[in-house]
Amino acid sequence: MKTNFLKSAVLVLGSITTAAAQNTGALNVAATKTDPSCFETSDGTISLDVNGGVAPYTFSWSNSESASALTGLHAGLYDVTVHDALNDAVSLSFELLNPEQLTITGVVTPVSMHGGSDGAIDVTVTGLAGGFNMLWSSTDGAGFDIYQFDQTNLSGGIYKFDISTEFGCSASATFFVDQAKPTLVPLGSFLTNTFVPEQKDSTTLIMIYPNPSEGNFAFKNTDDVKSVTVYNSIGTLVGALDEHEVGRSNHGLSLDPGIYSVIFERKNGTLERQGLVIR
Repeated sequence: MKTNFLKSAVLVLGSITTAAAQNTGALNVAATKTDPSCFETSDGTISLDVNGGVAPYTFSWSNSESASALTGLHAGLYDVTVHDALNDAVSLSFELLNPEQLTITGVVTPVSMHGGSDGAIDVTVTGLAGGFNMLWSSTDGAGFDIYQFDQTNLSGGIYKFDISTEFGCSASATFFVDQAKPTLVPLGSFLTNTFVPEQKDSTTLIMIYPNPSEGNFAFKNTDDVKSVTVYNSIGTLVGALDEHEVGRSNHGLSLDPGIYSVIFERKNGTLERQGLVIR
């Protein structure tokens, strides 16, 4: 398992002074900022500590705020000018930075023999900072360790990996471990030439049509579907749709001829799989 750890930091700006106003001390402004804790969140802060000059002080921010301390900030640039009662002024600029996005990617090794258990998922997590919790789950797979990053000895199935940090950042990823197709049982003195059927998923109302397809296809009965992911025959993710894209014509998916597994995630958290053939 490969991780990319980040270091969080709090930046303190030094005091900034202007010329003394009459007999008072110089107007001094010290500032402290904290960047947002997670990618694209809005919990950054900037706090000003003002002394010297002549009170009261006024604060004019580029986002139209007028307080000495701002909270709930997203990443971006913020400018402020502090005036005292004699109109002496100090101007400061701040940049709040987005931490790296917490993401999960993985390389899937399919099961080499139908019904076997030598599948694997090699996971890479980026943007991981501080303490974290992680969990693996599966609706139809077996052999996984819920507390290990990389997984081995897996059977064919759908596996989900969730991770969350002490700062409230979270990410999840779904992996499909395919398995070799069933084979004919060889003829023998006590055996007949019998086809070993592949395990089937439970019946579902979700449909893909036409299937096989020449490349244009649609989904039916997907009102409660949250997302759709498409994997090729070796378990590599080749397409994904959110709930707003599921009902769109052609879905924006462009698939080469081959056999695919389409994973539907319903809004209640259950996962269902359909096969798709592109000719």
